[in-house]
Amino acid sequence: KQGGFPLVRKVFYAVGGIPYQMTTAALNISLQIFLLDVVQMKAFYVSLILFVSRAWDAVTDPLVGYLVSRSKWTPIGKLTPLLLSTPFGVLSYVLVWSVPAGSMSEAGGVLWLLVTTCLFETFMSCYNVPYLSLSMFLGAPKKDRDSATAY
Repeated sequence: KQGGFPLVRKVFYAVGGIPYQMTTAALNISLQIFLLDVVQMKAFYVSLILFVSRAWDAVTDPLVGYLVSRSKWTPIGKLTPLLLSTPFGVLSYVLVWSVPAGSMSEAGGVLWLLVTTCLFETFMSCYNVPYLSLSMFLGAPKKDRDSATAY
């Protein structure tokens, strides 16, 4: 097939989406249960944390997209937020699941979780938006880019 992407390239492109999808699924499925049952936080605060972090994500995605589109080419590529945000994303993910119990008031715990979840959403936007933008730079016909994105 002329000009098409080989299956191996599509699979390697798809592997880059696994971290984002796994952490998003883990948070969507388990964070509410963790906060209600393990941390024993009031349902109102759990709802507040989940809502504000999603709203924050809705703000950071277009902002990061704008910054990525305005970034210059560097020796390691155009989409450097992808690389720079990864260690901070991992750290903030760990912090979401490790609430300093006993050393904080209820308001402090809510603030801690609100800040860490918003930081996590920000760093994941810095990872996922450039990753999704990679499809523009694959340089193949639209059909092949769409096929790689589908993987």
